[in-house]
Amino acid sequence: MIRVGDSRPLERHNQTVRLYLDKTLTAMNMLPVLVSTQVVPVGVKTKEGGSQCGVRRALPRSIAMMMDRHVSFESCFNFRDLGGYLTTDGRTVRWGCVFRSGSLRLTPADFAVLQRLRVRTVIDLRSTRELESEGRSGYLGELDYHHVPLFEQEALPFRPFEVGRPDPPQGEMYLSIAVACGDSVARCLRTIAECDHAVVFHCAAGRDRTGIVAAILLASLGVPDETIVTDYALSDRALEPWLTWAKVNDTKVAADIEALPNSLLTASPQSLIFLLEGVRSSYGSIEKYLVGIGVGADVVGALRSRLLE
Repeated sequence: MIRVGDSRPLERHNQTVRLYLDKTLTAMNMLPVLVSTQVVPVGVKTKEGGSQCGVRRALPRSIAMMMDRHVSFESCFNFRDLGGYLTTDGRTVRWGCVFRSGSLRLTPADFAVLQRLRVRTVIDLRSTRELESEGRSGYLGELDYHHVPLFEQEALPFRPFEVGRPDPPQGEMYLSIAVACGDSVARCLRTIAECDHAVVFHCAAGRDRTGIVAAILLASLGVPDETIVTDYALSDRALEPWLTWAKVNDTKVAADIEALPNSLLTASPQSLIFLLEGVRSSYGSIEKYLVGIGVGADVVGALRSRLLE
């Protein structure tokens, strides 16, 4: 076992390394690039006893969480399970009930994976313009599809990126979205609460809009901030394979990715910390924020009943 801060050298080639992150999470930035790295975030419970919502993947208990919660697809990236996280009251988010993802580009093999996961509901957070431009997989016609744009391109709740102009910290953008787009966040949470089967919510990259909804959802379940931030940081793992795929299959997407500054390409833990602390500062608590956007105790109760064990 190797802990963050150990001075022992890490083997770099095809070795499973379990890295236990401390609450600051900043140690992530000091880690070397590892091959087949597996990370066990603080506050994660490994799989035992299956799931009431989806299918439990038969993996050994010793397999670490970063490797385990990511689901591999041919043309869909950043798809991962939000199960296994411990709450402050000692319960656990159920495996196989709710997933987060980047855009659902699905090959026949990808759709077969989605079926094996028993996903029956899709929540698409992309804007109407994105949906009209990029479309959606024809396979999603077989599922319960909800288009819930977190915001529309014509009414951005933040200043859009422009080359050569300094941007505000990403966390400020996240907080602006959470405050201005509460109706959409509420629709997502209500949809998840009403499902009796596995659900996935996604945007384009599966990091920013999806990360905001995932943070609010996990916070509503009582998952501690350090665990929520750790989950958000896992999105960095998807960037390289997504870009590699795009260079071959969608050169416009590849060009758009490569045009972004590094600050917009990485999942900075400080951005999620700013969001969560900002919501509490503005509303008093996550619970009061939820009430303010129309997510009452009945919805929170339904979420906890469905997603916790």
